[in-house]
Amino acid sequence: MDALREPRPAGSPAVCNALANSLKNYATQTSRESVLEAVANIVLTDLAHAPGLDQTAERLHMTSRTLHRALQREGWTFNAIVEIQRRYVARDLLSNSELTVSEVAERLGYREVSNFSRAFRRWYGVSPGARS
Repeated sequence: MDALREPRPAGSPAVCNALANSLKNYATQTSRESVLEAVANIVLTDLAHAPGLDQTAERLHMTSRTLHRALQREGWTFNAIVEIQRRYVARDLLSNSELTVSEVAERLGYREVSNFSRAFRRWYGVSPGARS
């Protein structure tokens, strides 16, 4: 936006206005978070309740199919986003807190600790108890 405040040499006012409008539009478009970022943020803030694709799409005011396609264009699936968020949060919670494996599993939305343990072993090659 500082570029918009710089003095310009005399020229066509129409060209100057068009350039200023283009720069404003570009700044607005690039400042919005992408669908991928929006989904990752929704998932991260509500991991304990494990929002599904349908609920996430609804929160983004789109259909599930539209959300699926938007993520696909960026090379992602909804489940992959959920899994990667769970993976990194699990590692952080087990390394940097006094939470038990059971408490971490619950915070990540796992109904069964055994499912969390299996996922953790797949991610890191060790059990969550060995990692903490």
